[in-house]
Amino acid sequence: MSEMKKIRMGEASFNYSPETAYEKNGNVYCNTCHEQINGEVVNMMGTWMCFRIQCQCEKEEEKRWKERERVMRVNQLKDTCFTNPKQRNYTLDKCLISNEKTIGVVSNYIKKFDEVRKKNVGLLFFGEVGSGKSYLAAAIANAVMEEYEITCKMRNFSQIINDLQSGGFDLDKNRYIDSLVRTPLLILDDLGIERNTPYALEQVYNIINGRSLQGLPTIITTNLSLEDIKNHTESIELKRIYSRVLEMCIPVLVSGADIREQIHKKKIQESRELLL
Repeated sequence: MSEMKKIRMGEASFNYSPETAYEKNGNVYCNTCHEQINGEVVNMMGTWMCFRIQCQCEKEEEKRWKERERVMRVNQLKDTCFTNPKQRNYTLDKCLISNEKTIGVVSNYIKKFDEVRKKNVGLLFFGEVGSGKSYLAAAIANAVMEEYEITCKMRNFSQIINDLQSGGFDLDKNRYIDSLVRTPLLILDDLGIERNTPYALEQVYNIINGRSLQGLPTIITTNLSLEDIKNHTESIELKRIYSRVLEMCIPVLVSGADIREQIHKKKIQESRELLL
């Protein structure tokens, strides 16, 4: 590395490396973009100084570093959010759902997330198996993490109950529930498939009710019909859960062709083109 050079600028001096900059007409310029890198001479508490200013090269490099750091932060958020690695790549622009109204709701939810977050507005995706409910929920999580860098978690109801019951003494169950309750955006997948034991239903209610009390938005997916959710009478525990869900979430019907079948057909077609 070459020695630093010094140039006098009025009452101050300015140091620069000849490997990266050059002097011309009393100023110093970047070797690459040829922008001036010395600022104005200023008096700092009786001492005259000349500070370096960023040239275009440095601004672009700083921008690249910030983007790399942002990508790393988003990847860490996705590691925390998803238990299924495939869901990291679910985005609205790749979605095979053709219902414009449903897509419009999801798009607006993402665009206005700061506002819906403050108002604790959640979504309840309901519809047939394979209609794309979980895909849409994961797409929202990806967008929120990428655009707002907000922590999200996507968990299956059965998975939560299994974790609680199989964790043994190594799992702090209260801390586990609290981590879900306090997550800025929580996605609870497949409401209605959890075991209807008193313990399971109590934990489901604790999570949903806790988020309501915290004023945090929750996205829920279910294969149950909206009619079943609204008019459930068989179980007081389930009725209590469903009532809280309807208070917190806007119901959104997800309908159309089986998304999983469409994805499977697409993979088969791509494989044929690759091999044939």
